[in-house]
Amino acid sequence: MTATQTETIGLARGEIDHLVKYRVILKPRGIDADEFIRVLTAKIDVATRANARQEAQKAELKRTTTETEEAFADVYTTASGFLDAIVGALGKNSPEAQVLLRLRSRIRLPGDATAETPGGPAPEGAA
Repeated sequence: MTATQTETIGLARGEIDHLVKYRVILKPRGIDADEFIRVLTAKIDVATRANARQEAQKAELKRTTTETEEAFADVYTTASGFLDAIVGALGKNSPEAQVLLRLRSRIRLPGDATAETPGGPAPEGAA
């Protein structure tokens, strides 16, 4: 079983507390408690800084994902509106308008499994 990040930092900090407490007992037994404390403290610092960087990057990714989705939705809404205006100007039932309307009908919207693929309709007899 792997320890969580919180558990790992808790283990190291708890160990530091005990190293301070048992420093005098450990020294004659060959354990340099001060060196262990120095190493653990430095490693805790590296880990917590890396975690803070990661959390900031996650927040930035969430923001940029929202911005990207909104930008693409804006492009689609604008293009669709312009398409409607062009079709209206050409006459909805004109051959030119029908060609333009196929542009939008080829797009598969989320949850639309029946829309045509971007290359056009599926070949006859395809399931």
